[in-house]
Amino acid sequence: MTLFDLHGRTALITGASKGIGFALAQALGAAGARVVLNARSAGPLGEAVMALRSQGITADAAPFDVTDADAVDAGVAAIEAGIGGIDILVNNAGMQHRGTFAEFPTDAWHKITTTNIDSVFFVGRAVAQRMIPRKAGK
Repeated sequence: MTLFDLHGRTALITGASKGIGFALAQALGAAGARVVLNARSAGPLGEAVMALRSQGITADAAPFDVTDADAVDAGVAAIEAGIGGIDILVNNAGMQHRGTFAEFPTDAWHKITTTNIDSVFFVGRAVAQRMIPRKAGK
């Protein structure tokens, strides 16, 4: 018996070319979901997709910058038009900058907040605008 079955569902996972995002894509794919991996860099993203496909997981790549609202809107629209409706969103993209608080550069702070906070809003909004009319999605 499986814990849960996601066959027929499509999941978008941001920050999915490696680490936690890749592991989440792998788990959702193993549960039967079609997974759409997102990251900025197409090269590592393509390698991640190929690794999942080699495991029998249906996986696609959607490279776009989650910190750019226009790129997010275009990327989500392309997924919906080319692959199908997004049923599951995992807003995983994130970053860190290590350093002492007193010496922490302002530009690094802005990059972190844009990546870790703004991207959640941009991607969540773009996906929700399509989930709401369908009355479905997580």
